[in-house]
Amino acid sequence: MLNSLSKQPLLLFYLFVAVLLAACKGFPSMNGEDKAARRIAFADSVLQVNMWQLLATTYTPDSLAKLFLSKNAAYLQAQFEQLYPKGQAKPIWLNSQTGLPQPAVQQYLQQLQQAPQHALNPQQYGYLQLSNLYKSLYAADTPAVDTLLPNKAQFDALLSASALAYTAHLQNGYVTPSRMWDIPAKKPPLAQNLLKAIQNNAIDTLIAQAAPVYEGYRQLQKQLASFSAEAEKNPKAKVPNYSLTYQDAVKKIALNMERYRWLPHPDSVSSRRVWVNIPEFKMHVFDNNKEIDQITVVVGEPKNATPVLVNKPMSNVIFSPTWTIPTNIAQEEMEYILRNPAVLIVADVDVFVDGKKVDPRDVDWSTINKKRVKMRQRPKPTNSMGLVKFPFDNNFGIYIHDTPNKVDFGSAHRAQSHGCVRVAEPKKLAMELLQGSNWGEGDISKAMNSGKEQYARLPQPVSVTIYYLTAWTDAEGNLRFGTDVYGHDRQQLKQL
Repeated sequence: MLNSLSKQPLLLFYLFVAVLLAACKGFPSMNGEDKAARRIAFADSVLQVNMWQLLATTYTPDSLAKLFLSKNAAYLQAQFEQLYPKGQAKPIWLNSQTGLPQPAVQQYLQQLQQAPQHALNPQQYGYLQLSNLYKSLYAADTPAVDTLLPNKAQFDALLSASALAYTAHLQNGYVTPSRMWDIPAKKPPLAQNLLKAIQNNAIDTLIAQAAPVYEGYRQLQKQLASFSAEAEKNPKAKVPNYSLTYQDAVKKIALNMERYRWLPHPDSVSSRRVWVNIPEFKMHVFDNNKEIDQITVVVGEPKNATPVLVNKPMSNVIFSPTWTIPTNIAQEEMEYILRNPAVLIVADVDVFVDGKKVDPRDVDWSTINKKRVKMRQRPKPTNSMGLVKFPFDNNFGIYIHDTPNKVDFGSAHRAQSHGCVRVAEPKKLAMELLQGSNWGEGDISKAMNSGKEQYARLPQPVSVTIYYLTAWTDAEGNLRFGTDVYGHDRQQLKQL
């Protein structure tokens, strides 16, 4: 579609007839101002007719979906139609009276040329095609009689399609992650923002605001430029301290910049928050939007991968928690239960069949329908939740919690849990999240060891994000690479 500029003979015939009529006896007393007004009105009508025909035949939902090459193609199509309302379609990048370009045209082409700074390819958005059209349609030797109006109408539509796709990818990302990535959808008013930018000659601001404003994204942009330069010199050279080549590193940086684009705007996230980066095996704690702590964590083993969860609310902390054993974990332990159901008594696990508490030794574990059975471990130091649990809203049954198993925190590769996030310093985390409440350090210690489940309401909203960055920068601005724990890099690099 980007490579086709149809001659549209019917419209050229329409152009010829209109010019002929304007020159004939229909307007015998026309002065210079009248002629100029007629010419302007004629150019305006030709552009409108062309825009109507383009929307009806060329810029259909299917063709736009191919151009956008991305998720949410239907949403982008709707945004495109907002720019050119049916029956009222007019060029928005060109002066509808003269067919001359607005300043925004050159601004956009300059911005699109800089797309590699965002790890995006300008050619995907038709940069070469648009640049060549701009030069050919507005060359110094363009004929005075504008026979290029049909092509200018198409140029306008191509600019809009390109700009919508580019800003959409900057704001929403290009790749659609799997269902294990629970990320809130973003539907910014792309058409409205684009129209304002064109009218105010503010395309530069539009692009800047569309790109992620996270500091981590900006840092990766800097690293992308540096590593790209090294990759051009010697793409097969190895990055110091890593097994990656510079060429591989550039791809990883680009992918993780893409992952930043999936995140919500920082202004929509609580200023007090918890951020867990799975490949880093680290929790980052923020208060008033400033990082105040880093805590070692254990995440899910590959067969029980911890899902990506973004901006999920946490409202309380639970001390001396009980633990309702998930069905999948209960199934894994069934071999031991079948051998000796009394292990459940030793582990302080209460068994319920059809909601009624029973002695586990009285259950025929080999035949009972497991859906009828619920098991709950009472509070104690050996409880799998440990002495404190940090629940938050999600559809995967995932928690942040303490653990009686402290050994795994000493490992370099800490993907060892059944999916939940185990935290090495639960008491310190509880104190940080409850800062500003009536819960002091002594109260927290007492509640953690009381053996009685207690809830402590958080004094401020806290959001939890469990994310997956395999390339990030540390506090000194140095680039770090993490292990692709669950193989997300391999899958998403193919899409990218």
